[in-house]
Amino acid sequence: MSHRVHSVGRRLGDEAIKSLLDDYASGIPTTRLATEYRIGKATVLRLLEDHGITRRRQPMTPDECTEAIQLYRSGLSLAAVGRHFGRDHTVIRDVLKRAGVERRDSHGRA
Repeated sequence: MSHRVHSVGRRLGDEAIKSLLDDYASGIPTTRLATEYRIGKATVLRLLEDHGITRRRQPMTPDECTEAIQLYRSGLSLAAVGRHFGRDHTVIRDVLKRAGVERRDSHGRA
């Protein structure tokens, strides 16, 4: 167990941490968990990571989708736009498809 989990464990206790992890697994958002357990969201995320819990990805916001489209239209690749948002290129591809944006041929075909 890492030092940071140990220090949070002293504040919350093992049962509270188990409860938090179970609550997350049941679908409760991390922001609500942070409020309910009176810890920061970053602490919730660290606990999930330190306990090997795969985090759910939140969908891109409308503003992020708009920015992704603008970045792609400015010439960035799907992969580069994805890196900008910390997402896989397939997420960006899906955003473009839903918005009806015509994609460039990434292999140089006419």
